[in-house]
Amino acid sequence: MMIELVRTHWALAVASVIVVALVLRSLWNLAGRSPRGKLRRANKRLKAARSVAIQAKKRAARARRHAERLEQKAQSVPPIRLEEARGALTDAESLSKIAGDQLMVAENQLRKVVVEQFPPDQHDRLRDRYLKDDGRKTFPFKFS
Repeated sequence: MMIELVRTHWALAVASVIVVALVLRSLWNLAGRSPRGKLRRANKRLKAARSVAIQAKKRAARARRHAERLEQKAQSVPPIRLEEARGALTDAESLSKIAGDQLMVAENQLRKVVVEQFPPDQHDRLRDRYLKDDGRKTFPFKFS
């Protein structure tokens, strides 16, 4: 009996699967546009920017140590290797600065989501939860 029902109403079964998929996708989009969804997305960007900044700092420190080691042995090192190490150090420090700036932008975007999407009595709690305060207070934009 069930097989016969599916044979006669196969189009309805296929359409119901498609409708369920569309409804689930719509609910997913709706959840992403909610304040919590925006906060979750901003927090994900902040975590990614934080890990990139940490890795860039480590690379810069490694390049600095390598350049200093070569500077100490300047008499026995070919000048081209010394110049390459200095160039690598300059590049690593520049990338570290860029990553730090991107981290600052991600932090400020998260602050903006907190201020614009949530009531004032939740601001401090959300900032304490999602932003690790390391003593820097840098705001490249105003909340006006």
